[in-house]
Amino acid sequence: MRRKASSLTRILDAVATITLASLAGCGGESSGEADDSCDATKSMLANAGLPAGVDYVALRFESAQFPGEAKTNEEAGAACAKASDQAKCTTSLAALREKAGWPYQGNAVPDAGDLPHHYLVVTRGDEIRTITTDAQLRELYGAIDTRAKAAIVAKLRAYTSSQCSDFTREGNGFTFTQDRNVCMDPNGVVDRVKITVQSDAIVTEGDSTKVQQSPCPSGRRPEGFEAGRSIRARDAVGMTLATMAELEAASVFAFDRLERELVHHGAPTELCARAASAKDDEIRHARTMTKQAERFGATPSSIEACETSVRSLEEIAIENLVEGCVRETYGALVAAWQGKTAGDPVLRRTMRAIAVDEGEHASLAWDVWRWIAPRLSDDARSRARTALREAVARLREEIAAGAPRSVTGSLGVPDAREGRALFDALLPSWTSA
Repeated sequence: MRRKASSLTRILDAVATITLASLAGCGGESSGEADDSCDATKSMLANAGLPAGVDYVALRFESAQFPGEAKTNEEAGAACAKASDQAKCTTSLAALREKAGWPYQGNAVPDAGDLPHHYLVVTRGDEIRTITTDAQLRELYGAIDTRAKAAIVAKLRAYTSSQCSDFTREGNGFTFTQDRNVCMDPNGVVDRVKITVQSDAIVTEGDSTKVQQSPCPSGRRPEGFEAGRSIRARDAVGMTLATMAELEAASVFAFDRLERELVHHGAPTELCARAASAKDDEIRHARTMTKQAERFGATPSSIEACETSVRSLEEIAIENLVEGCVRETYGALVAAWQGKTAGDPVLRRTMRAIAVDEGEHASLAWDVWRWIAPRLSDDARSRARTALREAVARLREEIAAGAPRSVTGSLGVPDAREGRALFDALLPSWTSA
């Protein structure tokens, strides 16, 4: 049975809608390239346009991890449109496999065996051809003289930036930045590398710098949890989805502990039951997000529970404020945002459903605080509120860094400007707690 949205869920959905409307038309970052059109609603292949005489071009991915599978990441044109026997052409295209191509250079999967690789497949009349080398790529597209072409070069090498708006013209090429170790460092630090794509399709990397990343969409983290330690992923999109799956799985144990502690401290039956229900929700979310991660070639690591003792009301209050009232409330708002903005339609539907549950979990956190607060001493309440203020400040810093562009588009994760707007909308609720 589908859960009826709580009042907080409806408020968060409204906040996401209002924020989206207020930011629309404000304009994003400009690349400064007046002569290089770039439509954010189109794929990189569509922005690059079909090469002369070509009916269809598609970017494919293959790996020994996924035997017998050739995943088409995106395409432009109509396959076999001018073939003399379209049925035969279509069958041949579907059966085509290619062992050559561009292996991962920027985001290699650890211990993956045969390196996964990208390549292009093209149809031209009755001809079906694969593009697997820089020379063939230059023959197909000519000089890499637009941001869209630079995006194709980068994607073939498994860099996660695939939107032409990510690229800036610099000298005889185009540059973009790549974030690595996304969602893996417990302190939210990533390695940011400047990548250059030259006109001859040669790619070079600059030195990396350490930067604070925007928070990955998250739920209630249990004590001692660190995400992403053994995730297998081929890019930042898969890594983010796998981390989200891990966080959902970890939240199962967080709510299990909360339920036991609420029962121990004599909380109202209704609060205990809602904590148990939240645990069931997170089991379902973990399974759902694992499937989403697998769609993008990522495998979340398993989460194991540790033996935990019953904490004091003050300890529960502090964790509940930090993980529930701050991070989970913001996470529920981000889920609502993703349900409206994710470029991937399957994920957009998934996040809309998850946002309803996460809004209820956030509502539970605030109700738990309202039940505990009067039972604390003045000093304990003061310490709990200090922890809340510190958590809000940390969240503000994380949001200011912005998420990698590779996940803001397909996953709908807020960028720095959007994150600030969502954060500002929630700030009054935190300051009045």
